Amino acid sequence: MTDQNKIRKLQLLLKKEKLDAYLVPMRNETLSSDLKWHDNRIKSICNFTGSAGVLIITSCKNALFVDGRYTQQAKLQIDQDIFNINPLNIKSQCSWLNQILGDSEKNKIVGYDPKLHSIAEIEKYNQQLVNNNYQFRSIHKNLVDQIYTRTPRVENFEISYHDLKYSGEKTIEKLEKIRSENIKRLDEALFIQDKELISWIFNLRSYKKKFNPSIEGIAIITKNEAFLCCDKKQLQPNAISMLGIDLTIIDQTNLQAFLDLRRYNIDSISLDKDTTSMFFMNIFMEQKKKIKFKKNPVTLKSIKNLIEINGMKIAHQIDGLSLCNFIYWFKNTYKNNNIYELDLVKKLEEFRKNNSNTDYLGPSFPSIVGYNENGSIIHYVANKDSNKVIRNNGLLLIDSGGHYKYGTTDISRTLSVGTPSAEMIKNYTLVLKAHIALADAKFNYLTSGKDLDQIARAKLKNYGFDYNHGTGHGVGSVLSVHEGPLSISPNYINSGFEPGMIFSNEPGIYIENKFGIRIENIMLVCNDENIQETKSLYFDILSFVPFEKALIKRELLDPEEIIWINNYHKRVREKILPLASSPVDQWIIDATITI
Repeated sequence: MTDQNKIRKLQLLLKKEKLDAYLVPMRNETLSSDLKWHDNRIKSICNFTGSAGVLIITSCKNALFVDGRYTQQAKLQIDQDIFNINPLNIKSQCSWLNQILGDSEKNKIVGYDPKLHSIAEIEKYNQQLVNNNYQFRSIHKNLVDQIYTRTPRVENFEISYHDLKYSGEKTIEKLEKIRSENIKRLDEALFIQDKELISWIFNLRSYKKKFNPSIEGIAIITKNEAFLCCDKKQLQPNAISMLGIDLTIIDQTNLQAFLDLRRYNIDSISLDKDTTSMFFMNIFMEQKKKIKFKKNPVTLKSIKNLIEINGMKIAHQIDGLSLCNFIYWFKNTYKNNNIYELDLVKKLEEFRKNNSNTDYLGPSFPSIVGYNENGSIIHYVANKDSNKVIRNNGLLLIDSGGHYKYGTTDISRTLSVGTPSAEMIKNYTLVLKAHIALADAKFNYLTSGKDLDQIARAKLKNYGFDYNHGTGHGVGSVLSVHEGPLSISPNYINSGFEPGMIFSNEPGIYIENKFGIRIENIMLVCNDENIQETKSLYFDILSFVPFEKALIKRELLDPEEIIWINNYHKRVREKILPLASSPVDQWIIDATITI
């Protein structure tokens, strides 16, 4: 079926449902972009394969909304005669709707699948279009699913107990914290749809699940009890008994019974607008119970305990050795062999598997391996059509990570292939300067994500460069590699950074159709107890892989930046050399020599 035929079929359904427009988000019923093949409705309609986006279909025009990471990728993948490309935000979507539908004075009906949109999202649409005669209507049978036969594959994602030696805190202790802050009375309950938070609270993981080991389920917590609705067949025999609490498990086939609030003897239920779908809110509203809106206690999850922090440090040390082994192999192999991007994706996985015994679970996201112009596509994922051979001169951008039972990693390095140009060397050094600026920042609880982002971004703006993504994201502990609630990005005005939180630091320069450069380490927020002033927070780096010495132009660096690089490389030697074997150990020494 061609893209045009798909759109015609959807437009017929719009007419049947008496809709003026229909929203198709890059999201599943857990409100995450952790998609199985049958959840990827945007790809089905327009071939876009990024991890974030919204497609809007109308009777006459269609548009794909993507964030800056995917603008270039969308241009390459979709038919722009059928779909416009626009920035991904609700204001932009509403502006586009007004442009396409706004001439009509009649009420405009926008349909959406209530299982795929949060309460907050639909509220924002309504707020933006409150004076423009728009009505947002739940359509319970997804329109995209109506034009496809999409039978989900049966996949076995065993749910296992995440041992206390990895989690560092018992479920009963986590529940006590949550109840003390969120559930004051016996007739109150907290509803949680956020699968990351549920996995963390109950110390459960689906270790065999690709890229994200969080379990799939929903939970209700009362003052004295806890209830989990999930696929009971996936639960390992000891998973619940090891928790040490009385947790009631209800199979997902009995979802209707699970959502009947009468069984819990409660009068009110608390929902997080950002992580609860309209589907569940509608069900609770029909039951005429009091609904309270309250943020989920996700900050508890994002502040790692000492066991989790130690596990993350071990994971990054093991991962650093794997990356050093990989880079050494690559540097000594590519010149005399036809090595392609997809070969390197497989080789990265090999080195991680071989270096960690049974503790390695799998990649934490699809590896980004882009040579030259492919590296300029920010979240490029190689496929058989785009797969480039690594030869001649250029830059190879590698962004990859792994899940281990004790921690999660994410690291980017840009490698020199052949003889780099002066432009490549200059731009790499500028990105390194931006990276150092954030890594060396001193800040406090009142500092916002936007403030931290600007510390790195300003270094590149001084030279006329910018990048179309945030500088950093939170990292979960054996959960999603992208963790909230905070981020280091130009749009994130919230503050609240605390010791124990973990973030990436990944500025970049991308020259379209030429090359991309990104340097990324993972950092732990720490508190300097010796500083009594306001700026007592700083970052401690967890990632240890040498920077690309051949791409560093010393003349562009300040004396303090040179000291920082040399100190970092000293730590790389301290952390990785004791684990390395010959001849990789000598390569590490050479790669970290004082500049």
